[in-house]
Order: sequence, then structure tokens, then C-alpha cells
Amino acid sequence: MNNNSTWQTGLVRSAGSPARLVFSLLLMMCLWPAQSWGVTQAEWVQTSRQVQSFDDLRPQLGALDWRPTTSDRALNFGLNNRPLWLRFEVPPENTSRVLDIAYPVLDHVDVYWVQDGEVIASFHTGDQLPFAQRPLHHRHFAFPLPRSDSPMMGYVRVQTEGSLQIPWRVTLSADFLADDQVSYGLQTIFTGAMLALALFNLLILFIVRDAAYGWYVLSILSNAMVQLTMNGLTFQWLWPGVPQINNLALVLFLSSSLVFVAGFTNSFLRLRHYGFWIAVIPRIIIVTGSILFVTAFILPYNVALFMVILAAFVASPVMFFLGVYSWWQGNVLARIYTAAWAVLLVGYTLQTLSKMALLPRTTWVEYSPQVGLMLEAVLLSFALAYRINLERRRRLAAQEEALMVQREANQMLEARVAERTLELELVNERLKAMAVTDGLTGIANRRRFDERLLSEWRRCARAQQPLSVLLVDIDYFKQVNDSLGHLTGDQCLIAVAALCDKLVSREGDLVARYGGEEFAVLLPGTDEQGAYCVAERLRQEVAGSPVNVEGINEPVKLTASIGVATLVPVNGVEPESLVQCADQALYAAKGAGRNQVQTFQDQDLSL
Repeated sequence: MNNNSTWQTGLVRSAGSPARLVFSLLLMMCLWPAQSWGVTQAEWVQTSRQVQSFDDLRPQLGALDWRPTTSDRALNFGLNNRPLWLRFEVPPENTSRVLDIAYPVLDHVDVYWVQDGEVIASFHTGDQLPFAQRPLHHRHFAFPLPRSDSPMMGYVRVQTEGSLQIPWRVTLSADFLADDQVSYGLQTIFTGAMLALALFNLLILFIVRDAAYGWYVLSILSNAMVQLTMNGLTFQWLWPGVPQINNLALVLFLSSSLVFVAGFTNSFLRLRHYGFWIAVIPRIIIVTGSILFVTAFILPYNVALFMVILAAFVASPVMFFLGVYSWWQGNVLARIYTAAWAVLLVGYTLQTLSKMALLPRTTWVEYSPQVGLMLEAVLLSFALAYRINLERRRRLAAQEEALMVQREANQMLEARVAERTLELELVNERLKAMAVTDGLTGIANRRRFDERLLSEWRRCARAQQPLSVLLVDIDYFKQVNDSLGHLTGDQCLIAVAALCDKLVSREGDLVARYGGEEFAVLLPGTDEQGAYCVAERLRQEVAGSPVNVEGINEPVKLTASIGVATLVPVNGVEPESLVQCADQALYAAKGAGRNQVQTFQDQDLSL
């Protein structure tokens, strides 16, 4: 199995945080795996639009010209609206697996799981269907694989009016979730950096009243929305019930980014000082982008997308050479602009060539515009800060009032930094809390339990007080998972955790999820009799509280076996010994027929 002192000085320093975010993004991309599990080869074929389902495809299976491909390389056909079928054999495995198609802007994606010639499961989704229709609520197209003791075939039909790319893989659910954390982290870093830069420069716009900042903020937001739309985040979070917006939004964001970037170029480089023909070039791009914005409501999506991609492909190098020309004319700021635009130009060029099937679709190619955009935004933030320094040097002698405004702005920026620092401290505290909390049940996790066990062991040793531990295990929980499904099992775990947390309410006591279906209860200063009483109440409560699960007619009845151990800590004995005693008592309870409480002393056990 092969398994992201002056106001100007304050501005420059504030631009450093996004640079660290860019480094984090690059590092996470290097560490992000993209291997498939169990499937190494597949075949593809393009058919007519009339072949819309597996029943339509079945009579033609032997006559079609299936072509081989491999699962470690994405299929890429550029702007192609013909339906494509992909098929592959999945080996048998009694493990939860997922088919992941990591290109969120495909219009229609249909998946059929076929065994012995019969469809055993099928799914129909795409970015032209409501988000709630997806089998797994994920920005990618993710499909669960039925568990089977024999091989089965997967058939995937994809049709889209945009770029036909199918980066697919079959992976274990656990690996899919782990990779998703990295992927989502990349998008979070990107979104956070873009918002931070946009808000920061919006604040400067209100202070200096320079149009360049307005164009810059709009260009950041429009470019960010392009990338978030292509990665499926806008559909997931902004308009999940209105899929008709998806295709239109992508063209609108692309065309508006042309307008805003050209406006920023014209304002920032002050091209009007270099003659009419130089100044008219960004205006032509602005008009072109505006026309494309309007025609997006009229033209077919594939035509509008092709036109806006072509316009961006032409306009990007043109604006780059405007920066080179301005640099040649002696504009100091043009040097930073040219360097920033070169980085973004490389990213967009790679992605555009990929959309046209001239380059393979890889992780680096797909994320190159986002990396380029972040680097460009950071460099231009430095350029804008440097521009303020230049203006300040020119007018410092005659503008005392401007100096007062600058000091006030510096104070505002320092307050902003302090606010951000406080926000980061609060975020760090939340992260610390998350690190010791079980994500499913909301109670303490194993790490928190071990920390408290050690501290209470030391405290009770000093005070010579008893320390008790209960280990609670849900009886026959595997049968619940196997017969009713893991989602039902999760609901049962949540319910039992809530019962334990409700009953063990004394200050200083702790309820934690110890692992799987096992919970641990720490009772400082509680003797054996008191611990046994608590355990018996827990057992009775679990047995008398069936769990109601949506979609299941009868409540799920549960019982629990509980092991109790009590010790007065002494030197030379490790706290883990207390857990081992409780564990032995738990096994004794299970061996005696389950649904009962056993104490360590009851079994005449020794350390």
C-alpha cells in the first residue's frame, strides 16, 4: 500500500506573516501524498452523449476501444465536452475505502459499482447538481466503496463543459481523511493569507485614499475567489443549493480579475506618464474583461470559459512587459512589480497549459497559481509599503499634517498587531483544548487522561489518599458496527460518553475516551466502595438508556462491562499500574458474562 518607529516600518513588518504562510504552503505540498490503494491500472473511453448510464453502456462494453491508463496520473483532455467513461477493477477488501476524484468543477460525475455484471451501488453528482446530493459531503467528488469478499468493477462517467480532467484514486478512508486535513490546511492557509492582505490594504486605502490600494484589494479578492471556486470551496460553503451558479461564477471571477489586475497595473505604475499608447493598453484589457463579464450571462459556458482563458493567457504577459517597460523607464517600484508578476505569471501559465491538456495535471501545477498569487501579493504589499516611504520622503519637509496622520496610522497598525496577537493567543488556547479533547464525543481524550492520571497520582501520594480508576467497555460493540454501520456506532459512542460525563460530575473527576469503545473514569480521593457505587450507576444507566438513531426503527440497546481499581499511590509504583489493575478487572467482568462491575480486589489480583 502506497499510501501543506515609523508607519512605513510597521507596514513592511506586517507583510511578513503572509510570507510565513507561503512557506507553510510549500512545505505542506511537498509532504502531501497522492497514491492510490489497491488499484494500479484502469481503462478509459469516450462515448456519445446518448450513453448516459451503465445500462446504456453495457451492450457496448466489448465493442468500445478502451485505452489503458494508470491511477497515479490524472486523465487530462483539456476543454472537451464529450462524455468519458473510466473503468477499473477493485480487489476485495473488508475495509472502508473511498474513490476520490479531486477536481471539483466537473459538471456531471456518475459512479457505478458492478459485481458479476450487476450494479450493486450507484451515485450521481457533479457541480451542476446540489451539493447535498453528494454521497460524502466533501468539496471533491468522494464515493464510498461497498465492502465485498470478491472483486468488483468501478465505472465512472464524467461529462463537463469545461476542462475535462479526472485526478482519481481509490484510497483507504483513513488515508483519505488524513490527506484531507493537509489539503484543507493548504486552502485555509491560502484563504487566510488572502483575507489578511486584503483587509490590511483596505485599511491603508481608507487612510491614504490611493486608488492603487482599491484595485489591489479587488484583484486579491477576485483571484482568491477564482482559486476557491476551482477547489470547490465556494460551492460547499456559499451556494451549496444553487449549482447553477458554479460555471457562471468561475467565468465572472476570471473576467473580473482581468479588470482589477489591469486597473492596479495602470494605477500602481502610473502608466499615464509614459505616453498615450502605453496608458491605453491596460484600458483595453479592462474593457475586454468587462465585455467577457457581461457575455458570461449570454454565451455557453464552454465558449465563455475558453474566451476568458485565452484573454488571460494574452493579457498576463502583456502586463508583465508593461512592468519591464516601466522599470526600463526608471520606475523603482516597477522592479518589485515585475518580480511579483513573474511569479504569478508562471503559476497561471502552468495551470492554463494544464487546462488545455498541454501539461499533465500534478499537485504542483494545480497549486502553482495559489502559491504564485500568495508570493505576488506579499511582494506587492512590500512594494506598496515602499511606495509610501517614497511619497513620505518627497513631502516630509512641507507636510506636517501628513506626518500627524502617519503617526495616527502607525498607532492604528500597532493596535491591529496587538489585536491579531490576542487573536492568535486565543486560537492557540483553542488548539490546546482541541489537542486534549476527543473529536467524536467531545470529552477528554487519552492524552488528557494520562496527564491527569500522573498529576493526581502525585497529589494523592503526597496526601496519602486513595485514587480510583474505572474502565468502561461497551459490550458487543463490534456487532453494532458490523450490523448497523459505523455512523450508528459513532452515535452510540457519543451517547455513552454523554451518560458518563453526566453521572461523573464531581469537581476533579475526569471522564475520557480511552480508545475505541472504551472509556476511562478518574476518581481522585475516592475509595473502593465509592468507586464501585459510581461504576454500578454507570452500568445501570447505560443498560437502561437505549440509543435512538435516525433511520433505525428500534432504539439500540447497549450494556457495559466495568473494571474498578483503587490504590493509595506509593513510591516505586507507576500510575500505569492502576490502569492495568482496572483493565484486569474489566476482563474479569467480561469473562463473567458482561454487563457487570468487577473490582480489582474481587479477583485477588496483584501488581
